Amino acid sequence: MPKYKYKCIECEISFEVIHSMADTHTDCTICTASGSLERVPFVPHMSPRAQTGKPEVGSLVRQYIEDTKVDVKLEKTRYKKEEYDK
Repeated sequence: MPKYKYKCIECEISFEVIHSMADTHTDCTICTASGSLERVPFVPHMSPRAQTGKPEVGSLVRQYIEDTKVDVKLEKTRYKKEEYDK
């Protein structure tokens, strides 16, 4: 069930109500005024990771793997050269 945020026009208090999309909430649960509610638009939550510029999860591991691949390739080349020099 979705959560909706409402604000009462009479008592000016905001609160959240969980109900189905087909239902509408018209009575204030605080001051019990009838028909005095307006629905407050939903603002999606932004991820703080995207805003702060933190590295992507797993990027450090991927970089380590790539660096290790380069090291292994260099070592293979060095050993092959030693083998032929004998």
